[in-house]
Amino acid sequence: MSIRSKIYESFHPVNKATSKLIFKGTPGVGDFMYPLNVAYFKSYILQKQIELEMHWFHSKDFEFYFEDPENIIEKFEYIHNLYQKTNTEVKVTHVFNSDRSDLYVDRFHGFERKIMDATKIPFRYNDWVFRKDIMEAPTYSDKIVIWRPSFNAQPPRSFKQPLTHEQWEEIIDMIKNVHGYRVIQIDYRTPIREVIYHIKTCKATVSYEGMWHYVAKNCRKPMIVLSDDPITKTHTPDALIYNPRRKKGFDASKGDKPVFNTNYFFKFEKRLNMAKEYGTERIRYFEDLMNEN
Repeated sequence: MSIRSKIYESFHPVNKATSKLIFKGTPGVGDFMYPLNVAYFKSYILQKQIELEMHWFHSKDFEFYFEDPENIIEKFEYIHNLYQKTNTEVKVTHVFNSDRSDLYVDRFHGFERKIMDATKIPFRYNDWVFRKDIMEAPTYSDKIVIWRPSFNAQPPRSFKQPLTHEQWEEIIDMIKNVHGYRVIQIDYRTPIREVIYHIKTCKATVSYEGMWHYVAKNCRKPMIVLSDDPITKTHTPDALIYNPRRKKGFDASKGDKPVFNTNYFFKFEKRLNMAKEYGTERIRYFEDLMNEN
């Protein structure tokens, strides 16, 4: 049985039956790359056109903040152009000023996250990649790209703030001055072309859970993600996830939180090698699937 056939057999019945996906759009890049990945992966496996309908609760030219270099639709169009589209057919429709209030809670329709037998296949519904020229761009062996929540337009949820501003500064200093790497920091307002350039040409990324994580994922970059939230296993499961061990007596129901320690980065070279190993396995699986055509 081919890899594609095995994946098809593992698909949830909803994902076999539907060819239209409806997703809620937000100001976050990951929130539109997730449905794009789902749509392209589904189209490839089902070998049929998939319609992705993105619902936005604002106008096409809406700016989240007046100093933003691009609005979210401009980012969407630029990033969508980078996708690997061979043997796929995805039609994207944007609905602006949407009145679909149900999406505030449901977030999407026509899609089921559950895989019927995840033990048989090394793939997930949101696995996809950028074009080869993006993934295989020449890289700088001394370049590490970092994004952190320190400069976000709005404070992110608590699980996206594993470190204090001072701890991030300490980590950056350690990566630069102890390990000898050149650190490039990008944030929410970095122009999208600059983001793509820096991530596609870096050795690896270090970040919190969010912002540009899907760009690094689709570039197949080694990723170190600081996160204690299970959602990271959904979005970037092949990253090296730094989630501190719970000490005896840890009780999340009482508000206990894992304590992230900057000492983790003293062994940065070891962490980079581990992150690369995790990502290499995913690349091999994906190439095997693509080479079936």
